[in-house]
Order: sequence, then structure tokens, then C-alpha cells
Amino acid sequence: KEYPLDKDGCAVYEVEYEHRDPSRRGRLFAIGEQVKPLDDTKYPRTTTLQGMHSDLRARLVGKFGHDIDCENSEVRLLCSIAAQFDKSCLIEKSLQKYRDNRKVWIDKIAQAHSVEPSDAKRLPNI
Repeated sequence: KEYPLDKDGCAVYEVEYEHRDPSRRGRLFAIGEQVKPLDDTKYPRTTTLQGMHSDLRARLVGKFGHDIDCENSEVRLLCSIAAQFDKSCLIEKSLQKYRDNRKVWIDKIAQAHSVEPSDAKRLPNI
């Protein structure tokens, strides 16, 4: 399949994303043909760069691909946008404390709800 080239001669391909969680929260996944996973993953893999195993993706796209991941991204984005528009007053101090000391808060949440920290980190998103 042919894709249009940008001014630098790189192929341009627009990717659409979808939520796979019924709550429509959290991670977005690239839409593509689904393939049977070889491992025990929560979601099926797709024929997209996102759906590839990371070691294969690195060899395929090399210096042109960047995997950007941000822990606690929703909270960080909210605080950042508020600061950029000089509206930090709209962000509660407790949210800023959660952003700056996430592990402490995750441990408190885990203890309060009798869950593992890996599960507790999802609770603030509900």
C-alpha cells in the first residue's frame, strides 16, 4: 500500500484509536487487524506498531519511532494544562500532592481498600 510522503520524504499514516475498556477510560489502542497473541496478554494484539512486541518495534522503526510513556499521565496532564492557562487554582491541592507523591498515595489507597498497589493505582481513575 502506498502512503503520502511529507516534506522530508517520510510516509504519513494516520492511526485511529479506541478504548477497549467498557468504562471508556484509560489506555487507548490503535485500531488494526487483530492477531492471536502468543503470550497471556490482557488485550489482543493488532497489526499496528503499538501491537507489536517492543523488541521487534525497535528494530523496525529504529530512530524514527519513539515510545513515550508517562506514569500518572492523566493527573500530570490536568495539572500541566491548568498551569499553562494560569488556572492552577482549579486543581485541588490533594491532586497536586497525589501527583508529586504518587507511591505514598497508592500505598494508602491499597491499604484502605485492601488491594495490591498494582490494583490501587487504577482506583483514582474511576
